[in-house]
Amino acid sequence: AQICALSIFAYISGGIFMKALSLSRASWISCPKQETASFENPWIQEKNNRSLHIVPDDSTVCFKKEVFLNSSPENALVTISALGIFDLFVNGVRVGRVENGKTVYDELKPGCTDYRKRVLSFTYDVSSLLKEGKNTFGIVLTRGWWSGRISFGWYNFKKVAAIAAFEIYLADGEKISINTDTSWESTLGGPVRRADIYDGEYFDARIEYPFNCDGYKSWESCEIFDGFDGEISPAEAPFIRVRDFLTRTPFSAVVYEGTKDNGSDYGEINTVFTKVGASCEKLTLRKGQTLVLDYRQNLVGRPHFKIKAPAGVMTEIYCAELLNDSGLKSRANDGPKGSAYIENYRSALARTVYISKGDENGEEYFPTHTFFGFRYLEITCDGDTQIDFVKAEVIGSEIEEISTFECSNEEVNRLYSNILWGQRGNYLSVPTDCPQRDERLGWTGDTQVFCGAAA
Repeated sequence: AQICALSIFAYISGGIFMKALSLSRASWISCPKQETASFENPWIQEKNNRSLHIVPDDSTVCFKKEVFLNSSPENALVTISALGIFDLFVNGVRVGRVENGKTVYDELKPGCTDYRKRVLSFTYDVSSLLKEGKNTFGIVLTRGWWSGRISFGWYNFKKVAAIAAFEIYLADGEKISINTDTSWESTLGGPVRRADIYDGEYFDARIEYPFNCDGYKSWESCEIFDGFDGEISPAEAPFIRVRDFLTRTPFSAVVYEGTKDNGSDYGEINTVFTKVGASCEKLTLRKGQTLVLDYRQNLVGRPHFKIKAPAGVMTEIYCAELLNDSGLKSRANDGPKGSAYIENYRSALARTVYISKGDENGEEYFPTHTFFGFRYLEITCDGDTQIDFVKAEVIGSEIEEISTFECSNEEVNRLYSNILWGQRGNYLSVPTDCPQRDERLGWTGDTQVFCGAAA
């Protein structure tokens, strides 16, 4: 109850109430091409190791609707929800909210709920993104909490689906209402080649979103989805956001190539060089080398990087909370001393794969359909890659922090910091048990012990 009261207060005080449009005339739509996922025992998977990789597929669903406006739009709202994680695009631009003169984005929408009972909707003002003439609405949808591995088949691994209603008021006084129905088109594909909360995201920058490609030929009519019987409620808790004031840059960068013998089972990394301090990650990573970045704080979020590499070069990022300390199997090490220890993530691959498009001005990227818990990032590339920056963006429910604590004992201060960062990491949509491995589930039994301190 204390947490709910705090959440509602933060939402109201943020001044971001926007009346939701009625979805009564809209229909849930899905893609006929999408195959339903199935895992006999998704909680019994091979342990995470470097021989396992994210394999791209065509599980990402895209929806499209083209609308011709006879005059300039003056006001336009959309209310949208989904079964799965969604992003909405208008004329190729990702939809967010303008707050204090800056566009901010709600992440991992619609968040974690019990989909047997409820899903949350989001309302946006898209007036500034529309124009006279042809306009294109696009929705990108991945499995998320609805039918990804994290759902454990609880909702029977049904197809992902979306529902939306638009109201557009034109300068000539005309009102246009657009609802999701079978007139919308659907397809599989786009640059998000695979996404899963446990496993991460595979992004191929050489591929455009289909709704941005005039010549794309593989659209077909959507089908009506009838697999959801719950309520649709406006999102009223603090939104999931990038917490900009918590963004971390690496404290140190270690580049290694291969291993050397130290008498242990795996040996230790063969360090090429080490850099410490601001912009330590700004370097050229050669093929065959590995970069380990230390952010000196366990956090929940995502890597955000800018690189320059030839088209087709694959950058793979492993997330880790610890480094292997000796290379000894007897100490549960899973690799050479100094490398990322990843076995504790159990079956969660927890990694990012990015395929470069070869932009000579560099390419910036961050995953939007997953999240990670990590202190270290281990980066490899299959071709020489120039790295400009690699930030660690913290993601969580945007709960206002209204107090601080400091005393003369640094150990107590560190304890307080650990508690605070623990709350930041485990309050993402719902209070979770742990934010990094193949769990990340809502445990109100745990948080009821902590809610007093949390509030």
